[in-house]
Amino acid sequence: AESFHSLVSKANAAAVINGTFFSKDAQQRVMGNMVRNGQFVKYSQWENYGTTLGLKAGNVPEMVTARVDGKPAWEQHFFSITCGPRLLKDGQIWLNPTQEGFADPHVLGAGARSAIGFTQDGKTLMLVSFNGAVTLEAEAQAMKALGLYQAMNLDGGASKALAVGGQVVVPAGRNLTNVIAV
Repeated sequence: AESFHSLVSKANAAAVINGTFFSKDAQQRVMGNMVRNGQFVKYSQWENYGTTLGLKAGNVPEMVTARVDGKPAWEQHFFSITCGPRLLKDGQIWLNPTQEGFADPHVLGAGARSAIGFTQDGKTLMLVSFNGAVTLEAEAQAMKALGLYQAMNLDGGASKALAVGGQVVVPAGRNLTNVIAV
């Protein structure tokens, strides 16, 4: 794990947001599968929870909820991250965190949140950081109001972080093991 400022400096990206969950123990194990540049950064064949945002050739996005849609076609992704719970499916609020395998009260209750989603045409990707504590329902309503077609929750709490144009606008409250850089 390292500071969000350090990760932002390395990324040289238009925007950077915190990524998926990781354990709070000394090992800081990443909880969701991840693909970068077409290669697994983290993979567990037994992982069958959460929702995956994947980008395929031509920047075509897809969102797959493993326990509902089956496992993603990882080999087609040049980027993907598994997190959740899912907030929107096909433009409608879709909240089934227990079906996705989430039971942690920190995920299910109101809290500091980050989310990612895309529009129906797949041409707009939004990274969203919420300033106050919100419920999953309020987060889903906000993502829908932004006009997104598919959306999912990212890690939050002390992991919530956002940078735009190399400038940190929401600092993380702890070191992070992974981020999404656009």
